[in-house]
Amino acid sequence: MAAPDLDIHRTAYLFVRLHGDAAAGRARMIAERMRRKGDNDGADTWLRIIVAIGELGEPPTRRGIELIITSLSARCRSLRSAQRT
Repeated sequence: MAAPDLDIHRTAYLFVRLHGDAAAGRARMIAERMRRKGDNDGADTWLRIIVAIGELGEPPTRRGIELIITSLSARCRSLRSAQRT
């Protein structure tokens, strides 16, 4: 299962805070290591994080904001549904 967009962006933000300008390179090394071990889903997640790292310096687009809102809305619905059961 793919990681939610919000989790990807949170991880990218924290990774940049932790590693600064080296964040994308370190994330790329993690993605390559996962791919070599056969964890393609994990590698794909880290590739999404690399893209998000690249987007951090750019102002958010309307589409990006819509994706985050959609992701949050789906998560809220899921939590409400779980509480009812």
